[in-house]
Amino acid sequence: MGAKRTFFWENLSPENLWYLVGLITSDGCLSSDGRHVDISSKEKDFLELIKVEMKLSGNVCRKWNGNKQLCHRVVISSKSFYNFLKIQGLTPNKSKTLGALNVPRKQFTHFFRGVLDGDGCIRNWVRPKGRVMWYCKVNSGSKTFLTWLQKRAQMILAAKGTIHFEKYHSSTGYILKFSNKSAVTNVLSACYKNNCITLGRKRLKALQCLENLKCPGGEMVTSRDLKSLGL
Repeated sequence: MGAKRTFFWENLSPENLWYLVGLITSDGCLSSDGRHVDISSKEKDFLELIKVEMKLSGNVCRKWNGNKQLCHRVVISSKSFYNFLKIQGLTPNKSKTLGALNVPRKQFTHFFRGVLDGDGCIRNWVRPKGRVMWYCKVNSGSKTFLTWLQKRAQMILAAKGTIHFEKYHSSTGYILKFSNKSAVTNVLSACYKNNCITLGRKRLKALQCLENLKCPGGEMVTSRDLKSLGL
């Protein structure tokens, strides 16, 4: 008998696999054909990194999003991986129907980093007396998914977040927001560690936040790093 066939995703480290699942959860789309998975981003270099690190065979191509803005995508063609994602709880047309997912506790931070790199953001603002305040948030059309993510973040990272309804120009959705200092610190210090696959500018923003909050484990970010990315 020949050797058992293995698929690309079975050869990934658990950290990379669950980061990819998180990225697809936020910025991916499962086709209705039962095989193809689309990952989109405005940043071509980021998708090229994903292609290399995840050993994907598809090319990074241009596309236009729903707002007629130019972005890029890479398509994964694998029935085995598609079925794996469905077992974890992902489905086609998931934006408003997404619910709880089967993410192992040990890999939750890698999954969460993928979600943040996709539909998350890290921002700050300055109070009148000059104090810099930070928060991070995740956007989703599904309140059920954000409620699950909220509970998991509080259970695993001791990070308490709040869910809010938001109305956009042409649609509505929800955000899960972490604005308490300890919550922001716990989320970012757990997710954005050294030598992990991530969106470069978002990692720098996370490290800038941790340095500003003087978080244990935070790293110094040079002015050159921040200037190069417009931060």
